[in-house]
Amino acid sequence: MNSLSELLAYDGYVIPIVLAIVLVIALGVVMGITTRLRRLEKRYQRLLGAESHGDAQELLLDFMGRVERLSSSLDATQGRLDKLEAASVGHVQHVGVVRYDAFDDVGGALSFSLALLDGAKNGVVITSMAGRYETRMYAKAVTAGRSAHALSKEETEAIARATEGSKDRPQG
Repeated sequence: MNSLSELLAYDGYVIPIVLAIVLVIALGVVMGITTRLRRLEKRYQRLLGAESHGDAQELLLDFMGRVERLSSSLDATQGRLDKLEAASVGHVQHVGVVRYDAFDDVGGALSFSLALLDGAKNGVVITSMAGRYETRMYAKAVTAGRSAHALSKEETEAIARATEGSKDRPQG
């Protein structure tokens, strides 16, 4: 205590100046903290939303519930998609058509060969040969892009167009 009383007696004006400086520094720190706190409050209010009066924990729990529901919905949708993909292999996916004149006395490319194939290139090739007085139709099974039956060049081309995805081009 002796040194404190000596300090006060020696320079009585130094202590108030030091205390004033410490006070100014403390006020600056408090103002900085207050400014940061206001920014955090604004972010918090933005996070909660203007209409929400709940707290962050309720908001987070609600968000997590929504994410879980979306995740289960996504899993169910993926399951349905997988089933559809598996089923679609058996549906007609590849179509090829070749139109031509089967006989010299009939024009207009009224005859055709139509290949209807699924995802595994299995299906049928249908041929219709249009004559002047009659039309004949034939169907031949196709397995893996090939047939056990003898194929005409038009039937072979229809299968090739179906498997290659070519457009319908009349042949003359």
